[in-house]
Amino acid sequence: MVITHRPPDHLALEPLQHMLALRGADVVTTGEVAALLQDEGSAATTSEEGALTAGPFRVRAIPTPHETILADRVPRHTAFLRNDRVLNGADSCADPWLR
Repeated sequence: MVITHRPPDHLALEPLQHMLALRGADVVTTGEVAALLQDEGSAATTSEEGALTAGPFRVRAIPTPHETILADRVPRHTAFLRNDRVLNGADSCADPWLR
């Protein structure tokens, strides 16, 4: 399971903890989210750039900009590419392939 960033439309702690208790999934996320999960008693692998293996998946973390929002602070954002095929860009429309 990958979590791209912290806002509540991407991270709901109670349902996430329930899923982890049922399935024990590997979680790959940003340092900010991993610290929050650790405070709540859940483990996560931190990756904000680069490749790693999580369960049966190859995952590549790609720093991407969050799209413009009406807030004082734009969240740090990471896109995740699974098995070199499926890109979870979440709230970024940036094309990571152009870098």
